Amino acid sequence: MENHKKMRFGVIGAGKIGTFHTRTLAKMPDVEIVGVCDANIWRAQMLAWRYNSIAYKNYHDLLSQVDALL
Repeated sequence: MENHKKMRFGVIGAGKIGTFHTRTLAKMPDVEIVGVCDANIWRAQMLAWRYNSIAYKNYHDLLSQVDALL
């Protein structure tokens, strides 16, 4: 059995499109949602909680922790 490392994603924006991206990524077995970033930290927190990740107000804080951003 191969040992696959999950691809770590961050999502910038917790509005309609960010919510769509987060929901879609969460369905992928080889993806880990590391964090959700939004200028409105409350909105980022609500989406992050739903998908068991961390909320960020500044995307720079997320950069070093992910393989890709959406």
